[in-house]
Amino acid sequence: MTGTHNTLIERIYAAYLESRHATTDSRQVRPGSLFFALRGEHTDGHAFIPQALAAGAALCVTDRAAADDSRVVHVPDVLGILQMLASHHRHQLDIPVLAITGTNGKTTSARMVEQAFADAGLNYFANRSGANLISGITTEFVMNSSLGGKCRKEYAVIECDEAASVQVFRQLK
Repeated sequence: MTGTHNTLIERIYAAYLESRHATTDSRQVRPGSLFFALRGEHTDGHAFIPQALAAGAALCVTDRAAADDSRVVHVPDVLGILQMLASHHRHQLDIPVLAITGTNGKTTSARMVEQAFADAGLNYFANRSGANLISGITTEFVMNSSLGGKCRKEYAVIECDEAASVQVFRQLK
C-alpha cells in the first residue's frame, strides 16, 4: 500500500471502529455506518449516497464525483478500498479461518462445517448464503468484530466463489 492509501485506510478504519457497521446496501445504513457505493450488474450504489447520508452514514465511500459533504470520501476504486480495509482489519484479528471454495458443493460443505462447529460448541461466524464474493466476505469480517477491533468469535467459516478465491485468499492471509 502506498502512503496515500495507508492514510485513507486509516481514516476509513477509524470511522469503522467508531460504529462497527459497514455495508454496501443503503437500506442497511444506520447512524454511524460506513457505506461503500459499489456498482453492480443491475444497481449502482452511487445512486443511493443521498439516502445513506440521510440515514446517518458516518462515511460514504465513492469513486465518482459526489456532493460536497465531509462524510463523502472519494477513492480511485471502491471495491479495492473495501478489500484493503478488510485486509487491514483481518490483520488485527487472531482467529483461524476455514475457507471453502470450488465449483460445486460450497454451500452444502460450509453448512456442514457450521453444523459441526455448532455441535461442538465452538464460537464462530460464517458468511451468509449469497455473500461469497469479495464484498460479502469483507463485510462479514467487519461485522463480526468488537469496538476494540477484536473478533467476537474464535473461528471463521468462509464460503468463497471460486472466481474470487485468489483475490480473497490474498487479502485474508
